[in-house]
Amino acid sequence: FQNTSLSLFYMFPYSGQARISQTLFGHTQAYAQFSSGSDSYLLFGRGDPRERLIAEKMQATGGFSMPVFHHVMMDIGTGYVFRRDFFLGRKVSDHNTSKRIDIANGLITYLKLNARF
Repeated sequence: FQNTSLSLFYMFPYSGQARISQTLFGHTQAYAQFSSGSDSYLLFGRGDPRERLIAEKMQATGGFSMPVFHHVMMDIGTGYVFRRDFFLGRKVSDHNTSKRIDIANGLITYLKLNARF
């Protein structure tokens, strides 16, 4: 377990992430991750000033993270997104509303570049 790490993150009240990674060589890592969270957006021209568009999702992913330049990391992975929906409400707990759009579950593939300075 010398080259294995576990990262847990929680932000009150509805966002969280768990990630386990294994260093393969140098700074290259293989990882598995589960995350759950929500985002909210204010809509222009809304009748209720407190109403928001809220997006929720859960996802399980796995992939590889490796350096490409001195301060740049590349992350390539795949996974499954589920329980993904949008709704109008004042808060995340309003998700049982009639103004709800359910998005189908599905596979995802991604390539990310992260720069740190």
